Amino acid sequence: MCDLLSHLFVERKSLSQQLHEHQKAVSQLKRQVDAVDCEIFQVCPHQWEIDRAVYSEHTEYVCRICGLGKFPSAYSRKHTSPIPSLPPPPPPTPATSPQPTQNA
Repeated sequence: MCDLLSHLFVERKSLSQQLHEHQKAVSQLKRQVDAVDCEIFQVCPHQWEIDRAVYSEHTEYVCRICGLGKFPSAYSRKHTSPIPSLPPPPPPTPATSPQPTQNA
């Protein structure tokens, strides 16, 4: 009986440690998703439309391009840390217009 109880205590401790590690991983992934949302919110040329899925006292908007809500404070950089795994976005390239042809 004592061996069984000892085994169960060890198993519970091991499972609790695994659970804690997974919770840390989930928290880190949530922070990364939040950071990506901040980048999307800043880069997207939003097209706001009324969010029909939300029934509240005030009108809420959602972007039809990126799907984020119109909550700038939720996507400010002060709430998230930078994402170390993503490279910085490439610099914008100037739009090239066709060169006029010269008739000789």
